[in-house]
Amino acid sequence: MLRLLFTLIAIPFLFTALGQEPHEVGCGQHKLLKELLKSPERLKIHMAEQKELSDLEKQGLISKTKGIVYTIPVVFHLIHNGGVENISDDQILDGLLSLNKDFRKLNPDTATVSPMFQSISADVEINFELATIAPDGTCFSGITHTLSPYSYVSNFSGGEDQLNAIITGNDVYNGDWSSHNYLNVIICGNPSDGVAGYTNYPSNSFGNGMANSIWMRHDYVGSFGTSSPGRRTLSHEAGHWLNLPHTWGSTNDPGLASNCSSDDNVVDTPNTIGSTWCNQNDTACGPYANTENYMNYASCRKMFTNGQANRMRTALNSSIGGRDNLWQTANLIATGTFSAPQLCKADFKVNSPVICIGDTINFSDESFHNVSTWNWSFPGGSPSSSNLVNPVVSYSNPGQYQVSLTVGDGTNSVSETKNNFISVLPSIGSLLPYQEGFEDASAISENWFSSSTWWGQENSASSNGFSSMKLNNLLCIEDVTYDLESNTIDLSNETAVTIGFKYAYANRSSANSDRLQILASKDCGETWYVRKSISNNQLKTAFNTSTPFLPQPSEWEQVYITNITNSYCIENFRFKFSFTSGGGNNLFIDDINIFNSDALSVNSAKNSTTLFPNPSLNELNISSTQLLSKVVVYDIYGKQISISDKINTSSLLVDIYNWAAGLYVVKIYLGNSIETISFEKL
Repeated sequence: MLRLLFTLIAIPFLFTALGQEPHEVGCGQHKLLKELLKSPERLKIHMAEQKELSDLEKQGLISKTKGIVYTIPVVFHLIHNGGVENISDDQILDGLLSLNKDFRKLNPDTATVSPMFQSISADVEINFELATIAPDGTCFSGITHTLSPYSYVSNFSGGEDQLNAIITGNDVYNGDWSSHNYLNVIICGNPSDGVAGYTNYPSNSFGNGMANSIWMRHDYVGSFGTSSPGRRTLSHEAGHWLNLPHTWGSTNDPGLASNCSSDDNVVDTPNTIGSTWCNQNDTACGPYANTENYMNYASCRKMFTNGQANRMRTALNSSIGGRDNLWQTANLIATGTFSAPQLCKADFKVNSPVICIGDTINFSDESFHNVSTWNWSFPGGSPSSSNLVNPVVSYSNPGQYQVSLTVGDGTNSVSETKNNFISVLPSIGSLLPYQEGFEDASAISENWFSSSTWWGQENSASSNGFSSMKLNNLLCIEDVTYDLESNTIDLSNETAVTIGFKYAYANRSSANSDRLQILASKDCGETWYVRKSISNNQLKTAFNTSTPFLPQPSEWEQVYITNITNSYCIENFRFKFSFTSGGGNNLFIDDINIFNSDALSVNSAKNSTTLFPNPSLNELNISSTQLLSKVVVYDIYGKQISISDKINTSSLLVDIYNWAAGLYVVKIYLGNSIETISFEKL
């Protein structure tokens, strides 16, 4: 259905787009849309709707509503991929504040409007209010957040992907947000081809779906953060959404001489070629142009005219596009915009929930609405309580800690408690040898940390034992990175270590682009450094499969990371697996071991063969400068435990997971020589 709707929007009369400020540049999309105008049916729909709106405007009924302020419920849908486009709620709210100032003629610069147009500079008497009730009745802040690579699309048809991502994946309500109940504003990394924003005129072609929205690039919303002061793109787009053309007419081509013969159908905006700079002496079409108009492309935009206000209010009083339902009392009550919103939720977030002893955590209040008091409780923290909006807390002992917040509005209060929310890691970590087979669920929860629930213990696949760690990549979002971080490990007595682990992975198709990186930290996770990167063409250990991948014993790959050098040998060393999803199948990690790199050189003075790790829990690697012909392992009583012959390779991996702990002797046959090396099984 959405695909049909987006075809319908693609009509120059129905669809408008903006480019860059300080002036706005057409995107060239009108060339494509001109082809779609060849459809007589689409043109007929538009002409009929525009005639109906024009007739309503000519009746003069709207002028009688002067003094009535219309309220429009607004929802901002931020779709981001975790990058710079993930702007703050404060930046979004600043954009809403600017929008309302523009429509209510409340900006100080309205006093500097050219004297030629000062008398017709209009208070449009329209307020845009944040909705506080979602379609299912859920209380929310008026802003939804969606994590998706579709924050960036290359053309207008990508808006369909953005809407589908929001409808199925936002953090408030998964479903359609009817355009007859809400003005939906989509904020993203790129709406299309770098334009600043786009929307459509009122039309029943869209039904009541979210295709009838305003799209905005993140750096054209608000006046700070990724944006800049003075940007009026959202006001410009809201004008289009309420049936205003550009001041030179319904095209994206300002500056053309032919624009003098076109019109925006607003009586008090003089015909103009359209300006991309603040030329207040523009008389190219005869009369002075209203360069400062919000529907122009110049940087000095600061006004709507009375005629434009009348045209927009006409759109709000017509059933075309459902605009007349937005401001009805029943809808304002249903969307939570009829009266001051009620306090309904306490919530908070942190910059990072995992820290080391002595580090600080910045808590940010995310509660709504009309919060005036805050009572925080931080058991084990310093301070242990706070009345600040956004307190800073430190912890001096390792462990997992609860955090509680009670907020009030002077009459009512609501609370939120998050158990085991803060993890404080020991400043001195586990000693070597370090082994992790992901067999113990309680140990996993104490020693491994991830912000994603897609990492978890898997009891149906392992390289040794019964369990492994699995990333359910089938549920991951493409181009999003999913981290699994370790607890602290004490390497202060070492000069260099090696990290060994096994993994298994399969593609779903040859087009997949997944990547696994292993990073290490010298400062308990404050900063991270890539130590190994395995790209997709190296990553797969099994054949492609579209069904959920579970590895067989032969489908595990051994990896050793040997560049954990002296600078990483600290008391609170940490490492992590960082997987960037590229549409492939599941990933499994198992049999992690960290050992002194000197173990790679055991007996090197007299032998050409090395054993590592030594001691070991899961496996023993045998490597030689010569070809191995046979390897025999004995326990301390001389009983033969394992034999491998007819090898004819320079390395061998021996599975020792089920062996009893203790000392063993390895006899290695190298052509005409025999070397004997001992090792310890943990």
